[in-house]
Amino acid sequence: MGVFGLAIYSTLFLATSDDLLQMFPDWKAPLSTPRDLVVRNPFTGEEKRTTSTEPEWKEEENIVLSKHDVVGIEGDYLRFLEQRIPDSMRERPHICSKGFTHIEYEPLSSLLGIEPLLEPAFYAPPSAGAIVLVFNDPFRQTLAEIDDDRTSDIAFKWAEAMSSPEYTCNRDGKQIAEGWAPEFASSVLEPLKAISTDGWRNELCLFLLIEF
Repeated sequence: MGVFGLAIYSTLFLATSDDLLQMFPDWKAPLSTPRDLVVRNPFTGEEKRTTSTEPEWKEEENIVLSKHDVVGIEGDYLRFLEQRIPDSMRERPHICSKGFTHIEYEPLSSLLGIEPLLEPAFYAPPSAGAIVLVFNDPFRQTLAEIDDDRTSDIAFKWAEAMSSPEYTCNRDGKQIAEGWAPEFASSVLEPLKAISTDGWRNELCLFLLIEF
């Protein structure tokens, strides 16, 4: 899962768009028109032209933000994940995890026929290494309406996709990650369906905070 070798934390949470302004006061919304930029591959040094909706940052804005307190790992790991997120997020419906990024949701997007599944909602200063993405309305509605049989079928196909070479092998074809078992995919999909349904019924957006 996620980017191999890196500690990545992610949190699904329900909120309104206005809530984001209070939860992340120093962050910025996406640009309405994408801008051109050049990105450099940190491993190969290769430069690539692309477009992005990320705003530009002044030097004084690009500071390391103290998003939350440092928490030592004591006891069960879920408690550690809960303790490290901000209070403003902990008091809302949420799901904490480690190792997930937007990449794991790509096969789910294809299975449901909903693209894009996720879009940028709020950008942190580059030095903070974080972003908030938002699931689109068709996704929340679809998950809220599917029955248990289809949920099981989607979980099985999601596991198949995440076990394919595209997600388990590097460019040289060497396997660097294990695939997903259907049971694991179900353990991810079922709480995702629950929180998504909760948000759809209560007119709340489903956001995904990713911290690199």
